[in-house]
Amino acid sequence: RASSRGCMEESTVLDGPEPGGGGSVPLDPPPPPDLGFDPEPEGAGATPSMNHRKLFVGQIPKEFHESNLRPIFEEFGPVEDVIIIRDRASGQHRGCAFVTFATEEAAASAVINLHEKHRIGLAQNPLQVKVADAKVAKESKLFVGMLPKDVTE
Repeated sequence: RASSRGCMEESTVLDGPEPGGGGSVPLDPPPPPDLGFDPEPEGAGATPSMNHRKLFVGQIPKEFHESNLRPIFEEFGPVEDVIIIRDRASGQHRGCAFVTFATEEAAASAVINLHEKHRIGLAQNPLQVKVADAKVAKESKLFVGMLPKDVTE
């Protein structure tokens, strides 16, 4: 899931068997990324169902500003807002942003066309473009101890 805490996602590269290992172990392919919707909807002419127009964008170079990022996304439709996430204490760029589109269709098109497919400048990793998570109320739990054994729920 996309979050604003850890903006720079890490990737692992395996070049071969570990030292001392007898041979290589075949790895299962990684699961497809969770884009927040099905990029290949069923039925001809169907469009991805997406409840949000707000996207999380990761792997943005630190020298990029909102004005540099907006044109990349405007190719897919009208952009209402671009907000680069900054550290609260230092104000430094954290390498990620939120982009809000005017329509769900434009947001879906941006995810399909940019997620892990588009690199900015000399960036080592491609952009991570996903539907932004809505804030979900946390489940609250309360521990109650010292109950008699005959008490039920």
